[in-house]
Amino acid sequence: MGMEPRIIVIDQDPAMKVAIPRVFKQARHRYCMWHIMCKVGEKVGPTLNKNEEFKNKLNSIVWTSSLEPPDFEKLWRKLIENALKSQCNTNAKLNSDNEGYNPDMKTPLGIEKHASIVYTITIFYQVQEEICASCFKCIVLSVREDGGMLHYYIMDGKNKIFTVVHNVNDHEAKCGCKMFEMVGLLRRHIFVVFRDLEKIPLRYVVNRWTKDASLKATFEIDDVIYDQNGPKDEKKMMLNKLWADVHCCIDLAGSNMEQLAAFSQVINEQKQLLMSGKENLSPQHSRKTVIESFCGSTEISEI
Repeated sequence: MGMEPRIIVIDQDPAMKVAIPRVFKQARHRYCMWHIMCKVGEKVGPTLNKNEEFKNKLNSIVWTSSLEPPDFEKLWRKLIENALKSQCNTNAKLNSDNEGYNPDMKTPLGIEKHASIVYTITIFYQVQEEICASCFKCIVLSVREDGGMLHYYIMDGKNKIFTVVHNVNDHEAKCGCKMFEMVGLLRRHIFVVFRDLEKIPLRYVVNRWTKDASLKATFEIDDVIYDQNGPKDEKKMMLNKLWADVHCCIDLAGSNMEQLAAFSQVINEQKQLLMSGKENLSPQHSRKTVIESFCGSTEISEI
């Protein structure tokens, strides 16, 4: 070129991102719009990718030079909000479909039935395969007790031996295969020692594989991190649901100041009741109060 280029437009290559500023001191590095748009389908998922209305709105925003930055940001935020709502509706439908489908059980174990209730269909089939393998493909070679812990030596397949350390009192087990630590799902070796349990211990039910999984932000309360994608805990599950409900109410209100004020009043009333020592609040009454703050007076039918 005979001179340093003013701008370099390429695909999102991480090596080039590092190399360009080292070689050129003035050139501006920009990603190629064509490459970005080619990747939209894999980024937004198959449902939105087939949504013509979404694609038309997306194209009208990004393929134009007439929008000033503030206008672009406003339209972009609105597009993302609508896309997220659409994705939530899709997830809700998938969860509803999952709840209405009862897969066949291959063992009489209660833990298999529990897996079918908590996991999505796809994940359940993977877990079911491991549960069946724990019954039909794994052999316990020996068990020894050491300091209150049971050490199982389990042969899996062709002379592969794995060690599982089981704390019977706490329903806690660790396997040398490290499958749970890597992907958040129990493998057959641990199911060998969990056969007599009716349910998978909550610490081993990771939220991202369950029917009620949601992509909520991790939050912190009193120096304790609550991550919806981590292993479940009774207190954390309740707090996650409460925060999800709060965010849902705020999202529903949007910019409607009357609804936001009504919701704030409901929260303050509940706060005052708790501070006064009246902790035996009626869940049905509280739910009705919140609903009426958004929808007006209504009757909640008993199911």
